[in-house]
Amino acid sequence: MKKLLFLATAAALTLTVACKKKKTDGSTAEAFEVANKQNTFLVYNTATWCGPCGTYGGPTFKGVLDNADVVAVDLHTSGSSLLTPIYSPGGAKKDSAMIAPFAIYLYAQTKPNGYIPHFFANNTFLGGSEVTSTSITSAANTFKATAPAAGVAVRATATGNAIKIDYKAKSFTANSGEYYMSLFLCEKSVTATQTGAPGGITEHKNIVRATAYSTAASPLNAFSPTAVMTNPTAGQEVSGTQNFTWELPAIAARYNGFKRWDAFTTANTMVAAILWKKNGTTYEVVNASKCDVK
Repeated sequence: MKKLLFLATAAALTLTVACKKKKTDGSTAEAFEVANKQNTFLVYNTATWCGPCGTYGGPTFKGVLDNADVVAVDLHTSGSSLLTPIYSPGGAKKDSAMIAPFAIYLYAQTKPNGYIPHFFANNTFLGGSEVTSTSITSAANTFKATAPAAGVAVRATATGNAIKIDYKAKSFTANSGEYYMSLFLCEKSVTATQTGAPGGITEHKNIVRATAYSTAASPLNAFSPTAVMTNPTAGQEVSGTQNFTWELPAIAARYNGFKRWDAFTTANTMVAAILWKKNGTTYEVVNASKCDVK
């Protein structure tokens, strides 16, 4: 009996170790590796005043957030897209802007047609109100079935308001051109106003709030200021660290009065890492990864 118990325990330990080794999403310290798979970078262009966004767009977007192969972000590019957080009775209530001031640079890469809701995935305009969670999943499965040219992994840790973001980029084949990184900080959840939603209120998810490449001199850097890879060879891997500090007063002044999180919390922050290839004056999505801030 003791021998059988020992064998069962040993088998369980072996299975646990094997499972840990298989984690390759870049979000844990145990396996910070670049997965050889093609993820989908999904951008949902929206605004709080957009009725169809509340009726169709938002539910569609939230319907794919649990897909591990999709890095999905909620992007507000309209200056009138205001966020009014819903606080408990008696609590302080502040108005702040949902828009990320650098968002127009990201928006320009998403093949905008001037209408919202607007869904963009891996250099492809998917459509507007006619898009469904099923059609997004289908597109993601198509992308996943292709061999990626390169990949990216990301992890992030916070000490107080200081966030340390580590990333890796790896080229799986010999490629030409310059490759750039984006590291977007997203507020994972906030309950706020939304035209078209039941009662005019909804839970907004994965709102793009900041770029980790923001500096006092260049506050609107949506992309790394220099290429992280140039004409990479097959198997070439690079790594880097980018630091970001959440400072509401400094950010509010730096971004022409636009405010950010009213209160930063580690548990409510996600980092989306996007690897791009520069094509003239525009950027093309190569691959993406995501992680929660620990």
